[in-house]
Amino acid sequence: MTTPTMGSSYDELIRRLTIIFGIGAIAAVSVWITAPFLPAILWASTIAVATWPVLLRLQSVFGGRRWASTTALTLLLLLGFFVPLLLVIGIVVSRASDAATLAHQLAANGLPAPPAWLDGVPVVGHRVTASWRELAQLDQEALRERLEPAIRDAARWLLGSGGSLLRLVLQFVLTTAITAMLYARGEQVASGVRAFFRRIGGEGADSLVLLAGNSARAVALGVVLTAVLQALLTGIALALAGVPGPALLGIAALVLCLAQVGPILILVPAVVWLYWSQHTTAATVLLVVSIGLLSMDNILKPILITRGANLPLLLVFVGVIGGMFTFGLIGIFIGPVVLAVGWTLLQAWVTQKSVAATSSGDSLPRQS
Repeated sequence: MTTPTMGSSYDELIRRLTIIFGIGAIAAVSVWITAPFLPAILWASTIAVATWPVLLRLQSVFGGRRWASTTALTLLLLLGFFVPLLLVIGIVVSRASDAATLAHQLAANGLPAPPAWLDGVPVVGHRVTASWRELAQLDQEALRERLEPAIRDAARWLLGSGGSLLRLVLQFVLTTAITAMLYARGEQVASGVRAFFRRIGGEGADSLVLLAGNSARAVALGVVLTAVLQALLTGIALALAGVPGPALLGIAALVLCLAQVGPILILVPAVVWLYWSQHTTAATVLLVVSIGLLSMDNILKPILITRGANLPLLLVFVGVIGGMFTFGLIGIFIGPVVLAVGWTLLQAWVTQKSVAATSSGDSLPRQS
């Protein structure tokens, strides 16, 4: 039996460090190359996991043809998100051109007197009324000098917002394309992901992957579906009540509902405006409908979340809000998934049970 020399030990250490460094460098460069695609990949993975049962139902309707169900669900995603985005872009661009027209009209005709109700607005009403009257007393040339720069900046901001929305459209197209690929090859992708984590941490890591899928689906069912229903019903209610711009306000309500604020910031001003405009009946009906819409958070959302995954409701809400503030909109899904995995690991450590026994459920596609 030969004893390894000091030189051979150093050679082995250098060899292993070189391998580790090489693997780390390859992983870092790979992440760097795919960084522009990571948001789309995260969104596509979340959408695919959340809507996988819908894909399987459509596949059974189409006689087991995966390509048909994939095409139908991809078209539904495009219609559900792409059309509203194009609508918003059209509104933003049209308002940018209206801003320039408004500047010329005000400069030519002058600024009208402030309405009487503006002075009664709490805190800011008196100050705004005084500034308005000061502008109304200016001549055409002075008014043009005061208003045109501000309106030009507003138009520039609107056009910039339109450019941001166009980038968002491109990102969504990429997300939809990746989602369609996952629909077509979901079983193989899920099998590869589970095999990777099983190789790292055994059956416990595999159970955590399943838990992450369950959590993402629970959030999609509870938070996103509730937000979409609230926003859709809000837009319909505003349109029936005669509030201007119900489509744009409905989209704003969707953003607020996803941010866990709710449509209250849209509905309350709409009710106040209807009462102020002497539309008492429409305002009263919208007020009653608003109470029902605001109650959906406390009724529908818990039911959908508990159906999606066996997780504490407080844990999901903290994950949704904290994840959104930390990672942006995609954090709505990342936050609950991370907290759910951490909660399961903590439970397994406290109760001295295996992770597989602590977590349950299978939400990822399986190969048949």
